[in-house]
Amino acid sequence: MTQNIRHSSSSYKQIERQGTLHNWLPGRSKHLPWQGIGALLGVLAGLATAVGILSGANEQRTSEWKLQPSVWLTVAYTITNLFLIMALREACTTAWWTTALCETGTVADLHFTWARGSSVWQALKGTTKFKFVAYACLAVSISPINGPIFQRALTVGQKTVSSAATLQIRIGSEMPTTGYLTGRNAQFAGLTSNFTLIYQDFSSKIPIPVMVTGCDDICTAVVTGPGLVANCSTSYAPFDLNPPELPDGSLNFSAPIWTTGFDIFTTNATVDTINRGTQDRRDVISLHAQFKNTSDCAGNFINNDCTLSLGVVRFPVIIDGKQNTIQLDPNTTISHDSVVTVDDNVDGQTFGPTHFSGLAFVLNTGFGSTMNMQFGGAVNYISKLVNGVTATRHVTIDASTFDAAYTNCSLSFTNPMDEMLAAARELVFRTTMAATESPTTQTVQAQQSGVVQVYITHGGFVAAGVIFTLLAWLLIIPNFRGYWKFGRKVSMSPIETAKAFAAPLLQQADPNSTAEEIVKTLGHKDVRYGVVTKAGDEHNMELMMDDPKRVRTPEPGEIFGIESAEMTKDITDVDTGYHR
Repeated sequence: MTQNIRHSSSSYKQIERQGTLHNWLPGRSKHLPWQGIGALLGVLAGLATAVGILSGANEQRTSEWKLQPSVWLTVAYTITNLFLIMALREACTTAWWTTALCETGTVADLHFTWARGSSVWQALKGTTKFKFVAYACLAVSISPINGPIFQRALTVGQKTVSSAATLQIRIGSEMPTTGYLTGRNAQFAGLTSNFTLIYQDFSSKIPIPVMVTGCDDICTAVVTGPGLVANCSTSYAPFDLNPPELPDGSLNFSAPIWTTGFDIFTTNATVDTINRGTQDRRDVISLHAQFKNTSDCAGNFINNDCTLSLGVVRFPVIIDGKQNTIQLDPNTTISHDSVVTVDDNVDGQTFGPTHFSGLAFVLNTGFGSTMNMQFGGAVNYISKLVNGVTATRHVTIDASTFDAAYTNCSLSFTNPMDEMLAAARELVFRTTMAATESPTTQTVQAQQSGVVQVYITHGGFVAAGVIFTLLAWLLIIPNFRGYWKFGRKVSMSPIETAKAFAAPLLQQADPNSTAEEIVKTLGHKDVRYGVVTKAGDEHNMELMMDDPKRVRTPEPGEIFGIESAEMTKDITDVDTGYHR
């Protein structure tokens, strides 16, 4: 609705108003700065999103993110900073109009409220007056530093993770033969060609290949296949290395300690056939270890004997899915293998290929060893390594008495049986895995683990980014004080501020109109900025907005706003103090 209302007073011309007239209606709920409040809430939402991304990415696999969290993080803090700028703009608008309503406000106050809320340089020049506007401007200006801080909060590291997996593993179902026996006395003739390669790989610690699916990293599982069943026992045998004396007190030089000495360390591996009737024979491997485990010259030898039978056992294994290799779990021993069945019909023959002849041969070759000690009179004790090197691997010598240890009876040894059993167990496992006849595919449940790349969130940087953002957020809020004094929605539109300064071109609009309403009412008017001559006096010129019909382009060197007769007067710029 358009109303034509004429106002008159002693100091103002009669003005015909156009458009709808509005009442001045102040109040806390009537003109809430919803855009500013929305922007402030947007800042909190964006900040919460950034923190949520950082928290959610922490210790998560990098492969699980199709789009890197740093990208989402960039979007989050960019939107957050845009909302900060929006909130600052709305806050400065409120602060400017609040200053305009102040009873003691000046033109300079209006200028500096606007300048220090929109210019970092102006904010730095004046933080004592209009300090909340200046502080908010400075804080918002430096708030983009939260970007690199948040980015630094997220790095890539490594983590060991585990999960359940179902594997398909190919494994031999039968133990292949390992060696040949010949002659009436079942003499060992040599290793089978396959076992020769297996022993070479064992000696060189070559990884065991395996055909497996379902394992992408390192998997621990239990597989079933031919293996060894150990039956071990321990006994003791007395020894005395002191040279004996005859009844007359003289030394007995014919005693064994003088003549042959005593074997203080002995290890060997043999194939024994257990006869259970004319047609019932079974081969086993016998491992034997006798050793002196004390530094005393008299005591008991320890005898460890293990009988190894072939059977079906369950092995704890570790599988490398990336390399397709398998190994027995190094943290387990033969005692950790679960026996399913014992094969009571292994070989028992005296010639041809057999399961255990080659295995026993390489075990005895690798671990068979003897160390003898003999008393030599004036030269004290004589230690002699008769064969093999296993004894030297298990001898215990105090470094301070190394030289003397071999010339007295203090030599002692650790138990070699564990090492022998581990070698026998691994050789049989390698032989089973290499079996090409009658292989089976087993489905087993495994625990898969591996070192993966994960995102790591650093809380200190997260906190720093939040602090910088919230500091700007908090400094913006005080600038909304006084919004309840407004009788309408306000803005910093040049149209609205021009109207507030009583611009003649906008006199016909309602003084209580918003910028949008002024545009709606007078938006059809043509305007131009330039030189306007007042009252037909060519020397009375103003530089202003007016009807294009009355405006011309300024000429270089023109001075405006004074009579031509007064052009010689001194004029001082109020704002800058510049004298011209």
